[in-house]
Amino acid sequence: MVVTAEDDPDGALSLDEEIWWWVEDKDLVGDPILSTVDEPYAGRELRWSESDAEDPLFIVAYDYYCFATAGRVWTLGFSSESFSPSAEAWFQAIAASFRVPSRVIPAR
Repeated sequence: MVVTAEDDPDGALSLDEEIWWWVEDKDLVGDPILSTVDEPYAGRELRWSESDAEDPLFIVAYDYYCFATAGRVWTLGFSSESFSPSAEAWFQAIAASFRVPSRVIPAR
């Protein structure tokens, strides 16, 4: 699980631009799936699978959830070496529990 945050002054960052950055220049397996989510924060979720250039039979599944709150764009990322409904359910459970304070204190 990877969590990133980027300052979003005045709502200048687009969730779609932010989330599609994750699949640029990758060896995709099938088409990515982009959906709108409402819980716990309104945002966008992107799922895709990617093969290893050296071993095309080795496939990794990814799930990214991107949303804006507290003046930042947040991205939660999850990867699994074998895509299965249980791995996706696990990611969904973690994402659903994620909470951001209403105000983020800048790092010094």
